Amino acid sequence: MLDIQKKALVLAAASSLIFGLSIPLNKHFLLGIDVPVFLWLRFFFIAVMLLGFLLIKKKFDFKRFDKIQWMYILGVSCLWTVFSLLFFYGLKMTLPSHATFFYIGFPILIILLGILSFKGRASPKEFIFMTVWILGVLLVFFLRSEKTDLWNPPLGDVLAIGSVFALSFAGIFYKKSMIKDEDAPIVLFFRFLFGFILLGMFLIFFGRTQLTDLNGLNVLFALSSAMLMGSSVFLWVYSSGLTETKKIFFTVLLAPIATFALSFLMFKEPVSLIQIVGYLLILASFWLIFRKSPDRLRMFDV
Repeated sequence: MLDIQKKALVLAAASSLIFGLSIPLNKHFLLGIDVPVFLWLRFFFIAVMLLGFLLIKKKFDFKRFDKIQWMYILGVSCLWTVFSLLFFYGLKMTLPSHATFFYIGFPILIILLGILSFKGRASPKEFIFMTVWILGVLLVFFLRSEKTDLWNPPLGDVLAIGSVFALSFAGIFYKKSMIKDEDAPIVLFFRFLFGFILLGMFLIFFGRTQLTDLNGLNVLFALSSAMLMGSSVFLWVYSSGLTETKKIFFTVLLAPIATFALSFLMFKEPVSLIQIVGYLLILASFWLIFRKSPDRLRMFDV
């Protein structure tokens, strides 16, 4: 029988693998549907799943709502919605592996943002880690079969990288929303509920309320995407409850590997030496921050 630490590692690894495999699948799911509509359905299904979990576990207690940091949760919801729009628009226009490898760079940006929101400064080593990540991202810009200008990179890549910044800011608000030790599932539920409402407002504001073009397959794809996301989140939250987050965070490295493997099979994604070098630099920056500055990962405690 696995001890608690090994069990946490197995669950965290499963969470990362599910997330990594979901990226190419989500790119496929986005075919024939507008991104905001897809996300609106996805947020709805995730919120329903979280609500069901809370009701089953009897954790949906109205008496505790006065303790919730509502402004921070609303901030998280807004930033998470922006992240989702940027990431999925980028995913629709770029290679799945690009989107995922840019995504895992957000712990590097957390260092910069953490300087602004928490006490402490970035050490010279951490600036080196950030430089390694940036270099890896720049190399990835040149992975296209067509010639790519560094100052005019593919729009999909730009949106994917922009989503990383939104996610990093969301991480800070998420940490602040947990100041009074609320249950993570409750915070997640309201994050997706508010996100669902915000996306509904987005659809109304931009006149995209004509949902008659939706078909059963679109809804099924959105539900499948929500189930993949929900499974990954539940496994991560559960594994984080068994041990310190910084002890399992390195398993996130499995996500881009899984993405690249499935993307290669589904979309015949090209492979080049520069691509491999860029990806390895991004992975190396993540590994270095995990090994040398584990305290920075307190942002992700749940």
